Amino acid sequence: MYLTQLDPAFLAVESESTPSLDLFFSATKALDSRITFVRASVGTFINSSGLIESASSGTARFTHEPITLRSLGLLVEEPRTNLLLRSEEIGTSPWTASGSSISANFATSPDGTSNADKLVENTALDDHQVYQSATIVSGTTYSLSLYVKPAGRSWFGMGIIGLGVTGTVFFDVANGTVGNVKAGVTASIQNAGNGWYRCIVVGAATATSFTLYASARTSNGSGTYTGDGSSGLLFWGAQLEAGAFVTSYIKTTSATVERAADSVTMTGTNFSSWFNASEGTLFADYVSTGTTASKFFQVAALDGGSNNSGIGLVDTFNRAANVFIPSFSIQASFTTTLPTSQQSAALAYKANDFAASFNGGTVQTDGSGSLPTLAILYIGNGPVAGQQAAGTISRIRYYRRRINNAGLQSMTT
Repeated sequence: MYLTQLDPAFLAVESESTPSLDLFFSATKALDSRITFVRASVGTFINSSGLIESASSGTARFTHEPITLRSLGLLVEEPRTNLLLRSEEIGTSPWTASGSSISANFATSPDGTSNADKLVENTALDDHQVYQSATIVSGTTYSLSLYVKPAGRSWFGMGIIGLGVTGTVFFDVANGTVGNVKAGVTASIQNAGNGWYRCIVVGAATATSFTLYASARTSNGSGTYTGDGSSGLLFWGAQLEAGAFVTSYIKTTSATVERAADSVTMTGTNFSSWFNASEGTLFADYVSTGTTASKFFQVAALDGGSNNSGIGLVDTFNRAANVFIPSFSIQASFTTTLPTSQQSAALAYKANDFAASFNGGTVQTDGSGSLPTLAILYIGNGPVAGQQAAGTISRIRYYRRRINNAGLQSMTT
C-alpha cells in the first residue's frame, strides 16, 4: 500500500511519533539531497506516460506501471548484461531471417519512437522467423525476453536451443497469455502497453551456445505454415541476461552492454542527523520483482559499514527483518512469507526489545539482544555486491523511537 499523510494508518502512527526521515520516492520522484547515488551506466525505466525511457549514468530512476501509470518509486537493480546484439534491429546481422523479410522501423515501439521492426512472412510453407545465437555458460540460469505485438499474426513462438530442452514456447500476444511451454523452462508475459507484450522465458543453460528463434505462428503449438506474404509480428527489445528474472531493458547495438548496479546510501552527518542509536523504527514500502528463493538483497538497512553489523529489512529465504552485531551474531530475526508483489514492513528496535510486522500481520517480538553500532543507511542495496533490491521502493520512513506493537501493525496495514 502507498500511504499518504491522510491515511488513517499513517495518522495513527503520527500520534506516537513523527518520522525523522521520510523518503517518499513514489510521490516526490526525486532523491533527498542527503542521498549519495551511483550507477556507472545508462539505465532504463518506465516514465509517467508508460514509455521506456533512458536515464543517464549517475541518474536515479523513478518508474511506473505501464498500464495504470501508477508511480512505483525508486528502481534499484543489480548489474546485468544483455548478450543479444542489435536488440532493436532484427533486420541487421547477426540476426538472420528465414521464411520471411524484415520491414525496419515499421511501427512505434515501447519507447515511443518509430523503431519497431516487422517480421513479414513469405508465401512459402516454412518457419517464418528470425534468429540469433550467443555464447552462454552451461549450468547458469538465464532470462530471455522480447517485446512482441500482433501485425496480422497473434501467436508468437519463442524457439530456444541451449536453455532447458530444445523446443518452442508459445505466447498469445493478442490476449496476453502464455500457451504451450517446453520442458526445462518457465514462461510469463507482461503487458507493456499500447498492444505490446514482453514475452519472457527463464531456464538453466544446457550448453555453451544459445539460439533464439522468434517466429510468427498460426495457433498454440502450431508449426510450419504457408504464409500470405503480408502478415507477421512486430519485434523490439530482445534481451538475454544471466539471472533468474528479467530486469529493465538494456539496449545493444554491435556489442553486448552492461547496466551497472544502482548504489543508494546516506552516510556521515546526513545519517547521524536523523538516527538514534538507542532505539528506533524502520519502515519500508516496496515491490519485489525478483526471485527471492536464492537471492539476498536489502530493501532498507542501517549498517555498520563493514557488512557484519546492522538492522535491516531484507528479502531472502523468507527472512524479512534482522538485527545483527559484529561477526554476524544474530540478535533478532523475523520471518514472513514474502509476496511477489507489494510488501510493507516495519522493524522496531531497542536493547532487549525488538519487534516486526509485515503487511499488517501479527507482530513478532524478541525480548533479548544487543544493539550494533551503525553509521550508514543502504537503500535497496548493501555493502557487498549482489545485495541490490530487485524491484521498486515506494517509501522509507525512520522514527527515532521504538514504535509500539499496535503502531507497527497499523503502519503496515
